[in-house]
Amino acid sequence: MKTIFSKKSQRKNLCILLCLFMMLSLFSGCNGKQTPGEDIDVDNSYESSGNTENSGDESLNSDDPDNTTGSNSTNTTGSNGTNSTGSNSTKSSNSNKTNIENPFSPNLGGKTITIAYVSSNLFNKTKDGSSKYNDAVADRTAKLEKELNCKIVTKESPTKEALREAIFNTAMSGGKYADILMAQEHQFSSYMTNKLLVDLNTVSTLDLSKDYMNSGNVLNANRFGNKNYGLIIREMMLDYSVGIFFNKKLLKPGMANPYDLVKNKEWTVSKMREMMKAVQTPNATDASGTWGMLAYDPNYFGMAMLAASGTSLVKNNNGNISYNTDSKEVMDAINLGNQIYQKDKTLLQQPETNCIRMFTEGRALFFTSYTYYVQKLTAMSDDFGYLPFPRTDKVSDIRSNIDHNASMLGILTGGDISSAGVVLQALCYESEKTTLKVKNSDFTVRYFRDSDSGKMLEKVNDSISLTPDSVVCAQPDNGPIEWGTIAVLYRGVAGDDPSALVAETKDAAIASLKEWLKKVS
Repeated sequence: MKTIFSKKSQRKNLCILLCLFMMLSLFSGCNGKQTPGEDIDVDNSYESSGNTENSGDESLNSDDPDNTTGSNSTNTTGSNGTNSTGSNSTKSSNSNKTNIENPFSPNLGGKTITIAYVSSNLFNKTKDGSSKYNDAVADRTAKLEKELNCKIVTKESPTKEALREAIFNTAMSGGKYADILMAQEHQFSSYMTNKLLVDLNTVSTLDLSKDYMNSGNVLNANRFGNKNYGLIIREMMLDYSVGIFFNKKLLKPGMANPYDLVKNKEWTVSKMREMMKAVQTPNATDASGTWGMLAYDPNYFGMAMLAASGTSLVKNNNGNISYNTDSKEVMDAINLGNQIYQKDKTLLQQPETNCIRMFTEGRALFFTSYTYYVQKLTAMSDDFGYLPFPRTDKVSDIRSNIDHNASMLGILTGGDISSAGVVLQALCYESEKTTLKVKNSDFTVRYFRDSDSGKMLEKVNDSISLTPDSVVCAQPDNGPIEWGTIAVLYRGVAGDDPSALVAETKDAAIASLKEWLKKVS
């Protein structure tokens, strides 16, 4: 009896301990702690997708049931890619997503959302009448705050280096610097490799399947492994899109109207070179004569040539980054750029201020630069127009590009992730619906001399297709990748032998690409 009684006592004690453990677990689950942004109220405009497993593990190409992780890709880092960037569907199949039909339906309960950046008016709050676009941005910010029931504040840093240092230091101390980051494309890599940005596929309040979330093919172009870290809206791309201004007075008799060439899909690099040669003054200098074209940087000119040729320095096949700088397509684009930049003797490279001065003085038919430079041409007495950068003869349509100085938007790991997702979804929606159109109209009315230039600007907006080059190749803290890709481009355009440059840098670039991709995917 004694033995039996002992066993019963043990069982009783064990049951008591289990009950106590369950009660403690219950209390710990009711301590009031929540993950950031967890108490967001959502109305019935959010329709659940029904699957809540494995967030962020599926491919953007949701229409292909066999392509869920990018494992069907034949391109691995270090192999020459043959698939064009952005060949996949723009739809995201993040499995725990809600289908956001009305981005303004969430209620953030009065929360403050902080945006960190260097310089931008993207979240301007002041309507001062300086421009219709500026006032439209202020209206949008007010709408975000009112309808989402939140407060948006901005935290500006004097330089990109100061911004990065502040975010790094705050993260190391365990604090929160901001919720949303706005930084230049080529700066994003350092935030990604240091785990300071959230994979957007894991943010339940973002619906990346919406077309307005994939402006410029950003989600396909900048997908690393199964992860996306940045968004971009077209009004942000506009300023740093590369276009061409032309002096109407210098068009020779018999020359085709450039606007008609674009409309008829005949605006090609060959046609541009022909026009440049027709106006070029023999033995022209920076002090006298007329030039076919003015440019101030072989880097952005080279990137425009890559876009015109439909290729890129690295390729992205379902999140797998492959080295592509030594491909025939890239070598042809570099050599063609070198022909124009150096050998034709019709393009003059000058500092930015000299280019602007010479073009406004009527010293060149074309001036290729960022689109926002139109603001510096308002004093020009000759009539001028605006064009997209032309296509090469090998592709069927114009594909515009933006410089790596354009900004992207991401969500910082230390912030209110869910609420930041709500704000970004509504921002992207409202930008595409309203403010982009206002900005295009504002440029046309305030800076352009004719309505055709405005139509050309719309063509540029519609034809921008991003590649991973701006994020991957131009990163300032990875020398082997930079020297093996984008440096080959601008040095080759400027006159160095691109094949020799590839031979010197390819192996180190491929090795660094492999290591980099491991960190971010």
